[in-house]
Amino acid sequence: MSDANEQQQDAKTLSEIRAATLKRAACEQDPEQLSKLVGIAKAAAEARNEIVGSDVRFWATTLTPLVSVLIAVLALIFQGYQFGQDQVSKSRAQEDTDWREAMKSLNYDSPDHQLATAMSMKSFFDIARYGEQARAVAASTLPAATNVGGFDSVWFAMLSRSDLQNQIDLVDVAQKVALSAWQRWEALAGDGQKRYEVGTLPFVKTRVNSISPKDAEFSVDAWKLDSISKGLVDLWTGKTGKKDGKASPQEQDLSSIVLENVEDKDLSQVNFTGANLTHAALSHVAFHGSVIDRVKFDGAVILDGVDFGGVTHFEMSSWKCVDWRKAKLSKELQKYLEDKFPYTEAQLAEAGCRQ
Repeated sequence: MSDANEQQQDAKTLSEIRAATLKRAACEQDPEQLSKLVGIAKAAAEARNEIVGSDVRFWATTLTPLVSVLIAVLALIFQGYQFGQDQVSKSRAQEDTDWREAMKSLNYDSPDHQLATAMSMKSFFDIARYGEQARAVAASTLPAATNVGGFDSVWFAMLSRSDLQNQIDLVDVAQKVALSAWQRWEALAGDGQKRYEVGTLPFVKTRVNSISPKDAEFSVDAWKLDSISKGLVDLWTGKTGKKDGKASPQEQDLSSIVLENVEDKDLSQVNFTGANLTHAALSHVAFHGSVIDRVKFDGAVILDGVDFGGVTHFEMSSWKCVDWRKAKLSKELQKYLEDKFPYTEAQLAEAGCRQ
């Protein structure tokens, strides 16, 4: 083949590389990969223009070997990119297959089946296309779990991937577990027991080291609520969760949840402003200097070890039907409660306090 024919073939090859690269670039969503493709196309175009626009004999005697090397390099780069894209496509196809199979195997028939469903979702938490749906499925099935080890496995996996935007999944789990425990207690306590008169609750325990066969259901509840409480407080204090979107209880609906056994946690920097803690159960929680402006504690059960000693920001907080006498209070908060929400039988009757 003559030098002229070789150069024509080189120009054609470079044009094909440029066209194929631009076709790939038109479908590429990743900015970094798009930039690489545009660079390849530009280099191919410049090399072709040099061949077409320069003196053929000059190129034949001086730069033809360099152009051949450039063509080979560009071809290798493009082939490498195609291989990488093929691998990505295969990986995504496998993820799609795995997700479809996971959806087929969803089972809500029993607590064990629901836990198995929740655990099967863990592998999708970090997949952008399925992570949000996987969390939602896990949050809907996890509360029923009776295996506390399995519960903790999924709970803390969700926790470490949580922020202000998706903490609602965790609150949903916390409320469902707590409501289930409350319902069991109410079934045992009967109609005569009012929440504001509660002295102890079987699902709120200061130590949860094992599951007692004598009260297995309440022991399981206590274990799960202990994990939930410590996890939420760690999330709100920035000790776990995503670093770029710190979660907060501020303005959140936390009604009926249980906060317990976190007296060693520093909540002084946590802002509870506007949170709804109605019918919550509080035990061994040190609020220290937390801000509780506009917090609704209505109907909450305050047990041993609750410390509001450093709280000075409590404007418009509501404490209807709450026996706050067991709690450690700052002088300012105590005066506020005595004036606005005195704990007397007459006050309770007037407020319509009941179970």
